[in-house]
Amino acid sequence: MSLIVAAMLVVAGISPAVADTDVAAPTIVSSSVNATSLDVSAAPARLLFNVRLADDTAVGSFHARFIHPGSGQYYYFPNFIKTSGTLQNGVWRSEINLPQGVASGDWAIEIFGLEDSLKNAACCFLNVRSIKVASGSADVAPPVLVSNAVSSTTFDVTNAPARLLLNIRVSDATAVGSFHVRFIHPGTGQYYFMPNPVLTSGTLQNGVWRTEREVPQGIASGQWMIQVFGLEDTLKNAACCFLDVRPITVVSGATTDTAPPQIVSSAVSSTSLDVATAPAKLTVSIRVTDETAVQGFHVRFIHLPTGQYYYFPNPTLVSGNAQNGVWRTALTLPQGVANGAWTIQAFGLEDVVKNAACCFLDVRNINVNSSA
Repeated sequence: MSLIVAAMLVVAGISPAVADTDVAAPTIVSSSVNATSLDVSAAPARLLFNVRLADDTAVGSFHARFIHPGSGQYYYFPNFIKTSGTLQNGVWRSEINLPQGVASGDWAIEIFGLEDSLKNAACCFLNVRSIKVASGSADVAPPVLVSNAVSSTTFDVTNAPARLLLNIRVSDATAVGSFHVRFIHPGTGQYYFMPNPVLTSGTLQNGVWRTEREVPQGIASGQWMIQVFGLEDTLKNAACCFLDVRPITVVSGATTDTAPPQIVSSAVSSTSLDVATAPAKLTVSIRVTDETAVQGFHVRFIHLPTGQYYYFPNPTLVSGNAQNGVWRTALTLPQGVANGAWTIQAFGLEDVVKNAACCFLDVRNINVNSSA
């Protein structure tokens, strides 16, 4: 809004609207596809997708997937390329090749993670349009865990770390695509990811996969559970959630640490920021303590009413040590963000033995003035 227009409104007794802030998410204006039906009975088929997006400031990022709701099979579109228009109103394009063997029926194109450059985000998964798929013989079943073996069912880490070796047989009608493994202590939530399993014998339809890693000292004693997650085949048939493989017992001695790190204090460069005429820098320092050692954490700056958010760079230890130290990070808040109270939050706070603090921890509030 120009100063002249603003002055005229004031003279007329009308409060000028704040034109400096943008709190609305991008909108989907229109879309098109190269076909409303695909036949993959005899060969894969190409699906080309164009979508027009508009935003007052600028479209930031988004993703899209092609999903069969009945089976849960899905395929992500590769990164979109803007083919015409501007970041305020433009057309974006991407395409995928749908393979043979997928489920027949109605598939949906969905956009998700849609946000603008000010972090105004559209909610969840937005259904853009439906596509009919004819497939012939389909595989809609996820891979199956057939058997497993471990190097030991008991690990004593009182005096030294131990080594856990897992072999697991997995079968699938088409081909196993990928999966991950962790072992977790349900009582404390301590967990460790194992490296990606490697196929050591058999085939992708029926084979044995191996992974191994160190069981460290200082972790919780008692029963831990080996779990498989993210198990899917090459057609994206996915097994649900976390699958228990087998329990193992850990003996850890008297030096266990089962408490997450604690935020002791914090300081900021300013309790208010003015971005009406220029971006503003915010520095935050957080003192964190832990019995063993803080491994790391993340910090974000969020306006809760609108959901606008910005991640700080990973904090750096600037004084003290990993048991009791001050971590610092800073960001520059741009113009155009929402007015009012913003909150600094720490999340992903855990120590080296994987004791994790829950969720998002409010550090303090900062007032932001964004209107000219």
